[in-house]
Amino acid sequence: MRPGVPPEGVAVCVALVLILYLFASITGWLG
Repeated sequence: MRPGVPPEGVAVCVALVLILYLFASITGWLG
């Protein structure tokens, strides 16, 4: 992990990735 990145920032990034993955699967982007 890069220095200077707060755990909250990492958690937000992970949450955004999970939301995008769920959105893509629901809308059928992944087939």
